[in-house]
Amino acid sequence: SDHVSSMGISVFSYCTNLTIVPALPATELVTDCYSSMFQGCVNLTTPPKLPATDLAASCYSSMFNGCKRLTYAPELPATELAPSCYRGMFMNCTSLTATPELPASILYDKCYYEMFRGCAKLDTVIMLATSISASYCLDSWLRGVASTGTFTKSTKMESLPTGINGIPEGWIVVNRDTPDEPEGVPYITFSADSEQTMTVISNGDYVLKSSLQY
Repeated sequence: SDHVSSMGISVFSYCTNLTIVPALPATELVTDCYSSMFQGCVNLTTPPKLPATDLAASCYSSMFNGCKRLTYAPELPATELAPSCYRGMFMNCTSLTATPELPASILYDKCYYEMFRGCAKLDTVIMLATSISASYCLDSWLRGVASTGTFTKSTKMESLPTGINGIPEGWIVVNRDTPDEPEGVPYITFSADSEQTMTVISNGDYVLKSSLQY
């Protein structure tokens, strides 16, 4: 199903012999749906894929907290977040060495709060936010990570603090260009393999003639 209604908080928590996890194919989540789902599953090494792009409050909070043998994190493709959505998600995953790419440009209250706290081997972070004004959005998110590492951020982000609530001290910083956000004006990009006529209706009529290159 593309939509998950509820899985039950902590449904597999502290199943210490769990090594195989169920598929979680939902793309639309609800509040707390996967919260603490695998917390304390100390022998879990391979996480499920997490394709959801429509998040909800606390949907992934503490999901893998204490999964000490987890060596990599699943991709997190959502570009629009929710309050506490990733709060403590990978806390104390002591074998984790890199974050997934975190593409969201705008952070929400407590969305990354303690997300990677206690990940002692973590030395690679990609976090492309450009707006971090939400309450506690980065509090202690990198507390207790490796003493040296590489942090990739958006070139447009100039206000990230140094330390556990931003970029760890002693880390190398790499800038990455990120797309400009549209300023409230919808837009469509077209491509064509040959000359053709196209009519687009959106708040009026627009016609792309066959002689127009686009």
